[in-house]
Amino acid sequence: MSTKGNSKKPTSIDKLVPKKLKAAIARVDNKKYLLPDEPVNLDSFLDIMAKDGKIRQAVDLPVEIAISNINGYFHTEQKARDFVYNEIFKKINLKKILYSILTARWTGVSASYVVKELVEGMLTIRDVITIPPTSFIPSNGIGETKLKVLDKDDKETQYPIEDFIIYRHGDVFREPYGVSLLSYVFRHYGRKEEAANAWLAFLRRCAIPTTILWTEEDIFDSDKNELLEVLKDLKYEACMVIPRNSMDGKPSKELEFIEVEKNGADFSVFFDKMDKEIFTCLGIPESIFSAAGGSYSLGIVQLKTFIKSVLKCQDMISDILNNYILAPLLFANFGIVERGEINFKTTEGREWKEELEAALSWLQSPFVKEGDEIALRHRTGLNPVVKEGMQESRVKEEKDDGAGQSDKESEPDEEA
Repeated sequence: MSTKGNSKKPTSIDKLVPKKLKAAIARVDNKKYLLPDEPVNLDSFLDIMAKDGKIRQAVDLPVEIAISNINGYFHTEQKARDFVYNEIFKKINLKKILYSILTARWTGVSASYVVKELVEGMLTIRDVITIPPTSFIPSNGIGETKLKVLDKDDKETQYPIEDFIIYRHGDVFREPYGVSLLSYVFRHYGRKEEAANAWLAFLRRCAIPTTILWTEEDIFDSDKNELLEVLKDLKYEACMVIPRNSMDGKPSKELEFIEVEKNGADFSVFFDKMDKEIFTCLGIPESIFSAAGGSYSLGIVQLKTFIKSVLKCQDMISDILNNYILAPLLFANFGIVERGEINFKTTEGREWKEELEAALSWLQSPFVKEGDEIALRHRTGLNPVVKEGMQESRVKEEKDDGAGQSDKESEPDEEA
């Protein structure tokens, strides 16, 4: 529940919280909270991608299924079909390349160097190497002929832009960097992370709280520390405050409360709610990740939402293959300008369950375990060691130090 305290004396708040919290809330209520200039940035996206396996799997699941559904290629010209099958499909790791390029869904834009070579007078591709997102500087593409790339010493080098595939996710006018899929879930993720941090900080100092609130990621550290100092003497009850902005852009004094019991398991309701919001924004039914024993019960709306996500990934795969990889080769070798068609396996309604079960066989346990009292006590030193399953990985790639040479060889990184 929430209330807006726009007056100097937030009397309505008094009715919602225990009396001994009034002083703490009064101190916090006078603070000024402002949103940062850049509420979302690349480093934050990469941090989520690297450490949070559950969100990572939710983002990559439609891509995994869409790539596995590739079933062939058709073109009206026989020579085009033969070339694509013999020189592209059979000789390069196309699925790995597509997966790397589609990391643009994570960061908004990806840059991939195309390693070309001549084989018996035919221009073909040896490999496509997606460079780390922190190593290149995207541009809007208007009048640009060079791509700026940072080497290992952060020295800027320019490469011919025609040697790269610059793929933007959600590309719209005035969005040269594309749109990261995480931009739709960043606020929910920030709330979840902040709540977890507040919960753990309180446990370290006090006990299991009966009332807890959370702040968004934009709260100043000094205010957060001061708030925790106020809370640590409250022993069995605590709160955190959500700063919000009113419609006119001025900071308001709206507070949102989450009531929980002393049992840590009750606090997991908050994380379950955030999980549902995150998965919904990503186009993934939350029930896919919460189902147990391999039994997936998808409603018709959830199923259609998920199918739409997979079909959208298939459209992006067709776009990458036809317009970025195959079209330049067909024109260079045969003068063909017509696009071909990527065929995908048709999946009937009942088959989607089997597809999901196969794709989810590698999924780990939920990445958020703060709602589990045993895990919480372990992390705060209150219980014996409990094995936790959080796997971290980082995007690591090696970038060639030459410019546009066909004999370059490097191995593009994939997300583990």
